Order: sequence, then structure tokens, then C-alpha cells
Amino acid sequence: MPAPADTYVVTFNRWLQRFGGGGPFGAMDAGFVEALGPRLSREALLDRYSSHTAHCATCQAGLKQVGGRGPTAHGGWALGTLCCSRAHCGCVGCWGWVSHGG
Repeated sequence: MPAPADTYVVTFNRWLQRFGGGGPFGAMDAGFVEALGPRLSREALLDRYSSHTAHCATCQAGLKQVGGRGPTAHGGWALGTLCCSRAHCGCVGCWGWVSHGG
């Protein structure tokens, strides 16, 4: 059951199904689902260090400031990501994280 805050999302999805042919990539039929490939594990989906921090210059600078050397450096990856998000470096990873409340 959607929350009241989801009203616009639900309405947009209904509009998209009715007038948009299922969205910009077409209907979500078996061919579409097959093209997505195998489902990623939760760990892979939430691996912030490998998917963003390791490749972002601003996050790497934040890690160096706190003395982190990777995802196991006493939470340094989280601080690096926080530094990057607060610096608004403009990369896709940062804006996705900041827009959801950081």
C-alpha cells in the first residue's frame, strides 16, 4: 500500500501505462526482463564503494582527508561519500544520494 507521499509517483505510473506504452523502453514483457540480465544481490546493489566512491575524485579526496584507504578503513568509505555528497561534485552517484536525503 503506497504512502500518501507516493501519490504523484503512482499517478505518473498510471499515466505512463495508459499513454506512454509502458515507458520510454516499452512494455515490461518477457523480452524486456530477459534483457535486464540476472538479478543482482542486495550486497552488490548497495556496494557504494565499488560502484561510486572508488571512481569519484571528490570522494577519494574525502577518503584521504580522513585517512581511509578503502571500504574497510573504519567507515572511511562512508565519510568519503558524505564529503562527496556535501561538496556536490555533480557526479551521478552524488546527486542520486543527495536527492534521497543523504
